[in-house]
Amino acid sequence: MSRRRKKTPPEAVSELQRQITEWRERRPKPGYRIPEKFWIEATRLGRDFGVSLVSRQLKMDYHGLKRRVIELSKPQQSPSAGFVEVRMDSPQRVSPDGDVVTEIEIHKSGDTAMRIRQSGPVCKDLSEIVAGFMKGSC
Repeated sequence: MSRRRKKTPPEAVSELQRQITEWRERRPKPGYRIPEKFWIEATRLGRDFGVSLVSRQLKMDYHGLKRRVIELSKPQQSPSAGFVEVRMDSPQRVSPDGDVVTEIEIHKSGDTAMRIRQSGPVCKDLSEIVAGFMKGSC
């Protein structure tokens, strides 16, 4: 699926070009890296209007800009949950030998899941359950 690119650079590219030109004229000596704020804006413009056009107009490294545009275009991973509620007041099952059975099922994106089934004393802390599961002691 290809996107149509505008043939003439938008005003945003011209404005960024002006800012970069001013920065280049004011820097003490050549060789200083272009500030990150310019790279961020150029990356956004490169994604929208094409890396070649933007890098040429701004006199920026084509390959560096292309790498940043590719990174920007990658699907972002959804952040992991910062808080998970575990209710311990739900009805508990008892195994045939009389032990309380605790089951936890954790789902991630796609078809990935982890199920923990524990018999014996109930661990009240999820991290304790997971740590115990990993160690085989809970």
